Amino acid sequence: MRGKNYPFSGNNANNFLGPTNAQGKKINRYYSRLKPYYVKENDNDNMLLFESRFESGNLRRALCIGENTYNLILKYDYATTAYTQWYYFKISNVRKDVRYKFNIINLIKPDSSYN
Repeated sequence: MRGKNYPFSGNNANNFLGPTNAQGKKINRYYSRLKPYYVKENDNDNMLLFESRFESGNLRRALCIGENTYNLILKYDYATTAYTQWYYFKISNVRKDVRYKFNIINLIKPDSSYN
């Protein structure tokens, strides 16, 4: 039997995974404090909102170069100096029936399926 001060016993058993949202899914307690890089100016603002500040997110920068066209620059893969062979990020403020073009600038690795 664990002592009275064991952190995950009794009433604290539900806190084993940390904070959760309304659906009961685990959330990162720091994510809710992050300020967005871009805030919509009004409801008609059609700029896409990119986010990758989560585990394994690797988007370094997104640049709007034209209407609905974006250049994306990715972070290098872990433990490499110049390879990028995957991408993981979130996009919001997307409109229905609009075609977007994403140019991933540095998705490179010798002898990969993207060459």
